[in-house]
Amino acid sequence: MKLRSMTSLYLLSGDRLILLRRNSGIAKDLYVAAAGGHFEESELCSPEVCVLREAKEELGLEKEDIAGLALRYIALKYANGEIRQNYYFFGRISPEKAAGLTSNEGELVALSPEKAPDLPAPFCPPFVLRHWLETGRYDTRLYGGAATADGLEFSPMD
Repeated sequence: MKLRSMTSLYLLSGDRLILLRRNSGIAKDLYVAAAGGHFEESELCSPEVCVLREAKEELGLEKEDIAGLALRYIALKYANGEIRQNYYFFGRISPEKAAGLTSNEGELVALSPEKAPDLPAPFCPPFVLRHWLETGRYDTRLYGGAATADGLEFSPMD
């Protein structure tokens, strides 16, 4: 059985959530976090190193550009003979940084966070975003989510 580890970075700027509408690959025309991707072998023990590398490669952002960077969700899903685990980070960037932000992966859009869960997306992100909107944005806990046929079931991990 294979294990696929990935990170995703949701960025907030003011009252807007920045999402990426992918322009290629398996997630083409789907809305995903502003940056993210697969772990490199040297990052397997540090999701933060992976998400910061992805933020640099895809958005040109450095660690100091992202305020309050925090791992908030870990989602597990079994699909196509592999366990997929995604580490979801949230952070903030200034409106000035957001205004000049571009991605080499597709089109960045800034929208009300409440609209995000209803956009076309891969399986797990809408459930992560709904939980964050209802619960996660009001605390600092780390949540784990296991995929079921109906979505993700979350539990605090503390």
